[in-house]
Amino acid sequence: MMHKNNTKLILLTALIFISNISSAEKAPFESSYEPLPSSNTIFRNANIYDGEGNEFSETDLLIKDGKIIAMGTDLPGSPEFIEVDASGKWITPGIIDIHSHMGVYSAPSVSSSSDGNESTSPITADVWAEHSIWTQDPQFALALKGESVYAASKAGVESFSRTFAREMADFNVRVNCIAPGPISTDLLQGVTKKQISNIVSQQVIQKQFQKSDVCDLVELLLDEKASSLSGQVLNVGGV
Repeated sequence: MMHKNNTKLILLTALIFISNISSAEKAPFESSYEPLPSSNTIFRNANIYDGEGNEFSETDLLIKDGKIIAMGTDLPGSPEFIEVDASGKWITPGIIDIHSHMGVYSAPSVSSSSDGNESTSPITADVWAEHSIWTQDPQFALALKGESVYAASKAGVESFSRTFAREMADFNVRVNCIAPGPISTDLLQGVTKKQISNIVSQQVIQKQFQKSDVCDLVELLLDEKASSLSGQVLNVGGV
């Protein structure tokens, strides 16, 4: 009986060991990103930023198989290239990303949705932001046309407030952040009513609040009854 039990234990251990090896050999989660189809194109007489601080006026740019292969003036054309008159237009390298952190440092910020960095190893080239992005991040709704700087700075202020709260705790100073949502100010002059309604519809309390509502919340935070609140992001209307 003892011999049979030992045999079962050895077999079980071997199976677990083989299972672990099999799991370790599995390929990491691969990105679903696929480059869009590209056409061989030559841009004529464009103003170009090269990403290294240099600016070129009335310059041609030649793109083949999705890559820049030549830049200069009066580049020779070819039937295989689509010619685009870019006079008076600007060409910059890639997409200008102001580092908004939307979707990976979500708002309101909690540890479970703070996935902007991979901390398990200094080098994790196989980890993409899309692996941890939270598509329901309310910041996406705030990233309206013309409001990109606002959306980026909002995330920065929230992160700063939480960090500063920890730094000031030893001095008995509380730090909190108020996220007011779409309040009627000059900032919203270029935002349509439909866009505002879309944001309001995602709030817990579905109405557009006023500046007085924000002032009331400030008064609450200044009261001694709020002495236990620090490092918090308070969303007017809820998210």
